[in-house]
Amino acid sequence: MAFNRRLQFVVGDSQLLEWKVRWRHRDLGWRWFSISSKVFKRAPDGRVQQVIGFVRDIHHQTLANEVIQRSEARYRLLTRILPISSGLPTVTSSRTTSAHR
Repeated sequence: MAFNRRLQFVVGDSQLLEWKVRWRHRDLGWRWFSISSKVFKRAPDGRVQQVIGFVRDIHHQTLANEVIQRSEARYRLLTRILPISSGLPTVTSSRTTSAHR
């Protein structure tokens, strides 16, 4: 745990540490969580005595982001493969009409 001992002196008092982890739930399988923590109290020699933090369940948000990333990757692939003009509407008139007449 030498890494943790060194980290205690490097982390600033106003610095917020954030990271994402996956934990296995005995019934629900693997779940994504976000952890945020901050030094709350130090000893006179500078060692961390107390940490305050919270854990948020970000499982559904993370899965939704993964779906969006896969969709964007497919779209980028299609735009590289297909010619630029295919499937795009052609503008034949510069006249605009208003629906609020």
